[in-house]
Amino acid sequence: MTLNDDSRTVTVNKEVIFDASGSRDPDGSITNYRWEFGDGSDPIEGADATEVSHTYTDTGDYTVTVTATDNDGAETTTSVSVSVTDESKDRLTEELSGSLDGMLDYDKQTYSLKTESPMQLILSLDGPSDADFDLYVSFDGRTPTPNDYDRASYTQDSNEQIIIDGFSQISEIGILVYVYSGRGDYTLTLEEIGKTSS
Repeated sequence: MTLNDDSRTVTVNKEVIFDASGSRDPDGSITNYRWEFGDGSDPIEGADATEVSHTYTDTGDYTVTVTATDNDGAETTTSVSVSVTDESKDRLTEELSGSLDGMLDYDKQTYSLKTESPMQLILSLDGPSDADFDLYVSFDGRTPTPNDYDRASYTQDSNEQIIIDGFSQISEIGILVYVYSGRGDYTLTLEEIGKTSS
């Protein structure tokens, strides 16, 4: 499933296009698509519903699912998380980079929120394809560890993402990029969404 701008963060009250035209059935054909948007709206369903549009009227995080049914009645479901933001909010992006050398190596950073009314912070780690880098975050500025953190992302590769909402008591976060295996360069992108002026 793809979005029209390949972003999982979209704007409230603006049309979003979802596309499942890449779906295939190796031993038959897909006879029905059923889309659910996670906001209580009516599903969209039909044999030709490979591409659909939807408009979110409220900010928040939603899970979009599409269920494809083939000519034998077998079903496959794919989902994607979508964050809906207020277009009046500003986006600030900061990029950090580094290099880590082997198992148990790490880099630590702190990040102070820059907007006056922060709404969301998205941390995206992009590391070597043949390594396993993990991402840990604390909400009080302390240095997180693999055993002491407030939020973490640790899949079996080096592409990790953490989305933080609700900043009423958060002003500074601690960040740990940790090597489970492998070595190499990484980029950590921090995208803060909020208002820079009142």
